[in-house]
Amino acid sequence: MERVRSDLAVECATDICTEGVRHCEVTCEGCRVFRVRIGSEEAARQIGKPQGHYVTLECEDIWTLDEVGEANVRRALAVELREMLSRACGGALPRCVLVAGLGNPEITPDGVGPATVARLRVTRGRVDAEFCGDACAICALSVGVSAKTGLETLEFLRGIIREISPDALLVVDALAARDPARLGRTVQLADTGVCPGSGVNAARVALNKETLGVPVVAIGVPTVVDSATLTRDALERAGCTQDVGEAVRHARRFFVSPCEIDLLVRASGLLLSDAISRALL
Repeated sequence: MERVRSDLAVECATDICTEGVRHCEVTCEGCRVFRVRIGSEEAARQIGKPQGHYVTLECEDIWTLDEVGEANVRRALAVELREMLSRACGGALPRCVLVAGLGNPEITPDGVGPATVARLRVTRGRVDAEFCGDACAICALSVGVSAKTGLETLEFLRGIIREISPDALLVVDALAARDPARLGRTVQLADTGVCPGSGVNAARVALNKETLGVPVVAIGVPTVVDSATLTRDALERAGCTQDVGEAVRHARRFFVSPCEIDLLVRASGLLLSDAISRALL
């Protein structure tokens, strides 16, 4: 059976019963937080995700959060991000972090990474009088897409990392979900890196510690659902008894996003940039 297309580990691991997978739900700053730990090669193979830690935070529609709700989500994300970065860097917060926004800003659902980087408060190279001496040096860039730059994301980031030697890379990207209810309502963090384009069936070489030489943490918001996944789940909920997978396998596939996608991407950029700054400064 074809694997359901989703970038969210909490969705892919839900129906998997195997050793090597641990789930837990906690509350952080009033937000529901789901943690998934994939700890074996067999579990990683069944789920289709690399071994590591995944954290998914649930909230209301990001673009409708009031001031209090947004502050709670921002604080919760900052707490989880600090913990993940510290663990990835051997128990201490990194002194220098490169933030890379993946995606094409000309395609709205793919614009979460560039929208975050555009609003991020960078500190590398700033005078000490502006930031306290123990502040993390944050530098940021929007990577773009290889169709426009002629550069693979891995090639581009390798060159930057070689030049500035950051302690960690933080990758920001738009994600694909299985459940439409998660679009713009969840944020996932992972210490396994990211495979650009995997959510929309255009996977490139993975960005992780093995390929880049530094710890890689990924953070993203789901903005699209695969049409085949959407159709199959709807048919199954309706009690369709035929081979649902066969019914949608040969159909034309596309990706569905909410009608409020412009608001979602803009609000996600603000939320993630603020959370990153709070976690590192």
